Amino acid sequence: WLDYQAEDEVIGVATGAIETLQLTKTYTFGPATNAVMIRKPVNGTVQLYADGTPIASTVNYTNGLAKFQATAGAEMTWSGEFDVPVSFENDEFVGMIETYGASTISVQLVEDLSA
Repeated sequence: WLDYQAEDEVIGVATGAIETLQLTKTYTFGPATNAVMIRKPVNGTVQLYADGTPIASTVNYTNGLAKFQATAGAEMTWSGEFDVPVSFENDEFVGMIETYGASTISVQLVEDLSA
């Protein structure tokens, strides 16, 4: 729940034409990097930038595609908030009360790629 923002995330290089790019967020762990598609940006929070300058764009908030036109060769970045759809890993919920006033609850969630 702490990972819901993107800041200056690189999504590509502009061609000069009207184009559409997928919003992504890149995670780096030591020498490894992983770019994750952002499919549920939060409505009204996304701003695209061409070489650091804000530009006009249209964002599809149901799939994370951004449509824009920028100068050819400009590095395209974005900032904003996003949601990650999840579902319960199991159909059962098991809770345990160990002592009066204290309980242990474990809920397993998995990313819902169909949402």
